[in-house]
Amino acid sequence: MKYIYNSDTRLRLIMTLWSLLLTKCFFLEFLVRYYAVPINSLYYVWSLSIMMATVATTAYAELQIKERVKRRQQPNSLFVFIGNIITVLFVICALIAPEKQSHIALTLAALILTAQHIWLWIGKLDKSYRLTSWGWFLGTTAITYLGSTTGFLVFAICMFSLSAAPCLTKFLALRNSMA
Repeated sequence: MKYIYNSDTRLRLIMTLWSLLLTKCFFLEFLVRYYAVPINSLYYVWSLSIMMATVATTAYAELQIKERVKRRQQPNSLFVFIGNIITVLFVICALIAPEKQSHIALTLAALILTAQHIWLWIGKLDKSYRLTSWGWFLGTTAITYLGSTTGFLVFAICMFSLSAAPCLTKFLALRNSMA
């Protein structure tokens, strides 16, 4: 059976896949640091995964260019987009910095995600963001008090439980409602 997805369903699918990819990367980063595996995780885990996902997303986005232009013009989307760029920069800093600075950068990345979810909760008056806001707040608090190695595990758990799982649930609900 062929499904025809609307733009909201396609966006949720992309968000789900990216959240799962980032969850995998953060979890593997935790394992590499915890067990002191002598590999360059920045290259073998992060860059390879993100490059391939970026190529796939870009190719898909080119097919959906009109929808993408509409979404960029919304103020909430612009705020989230800028926040995501800053978060990515802090994550990169956490990956390449020494232990102490790594911990601070990872905490700041989680704090930005917390602020984004609070903004979406207040700005959209959408109660579904209330739970994710609290979740990211608790995750940020845990990352703050734990070391950067365990912080990567907490970030992975937050990414999966607060981003990937809800997006996947919404995607499947939308898909089932269209069937």
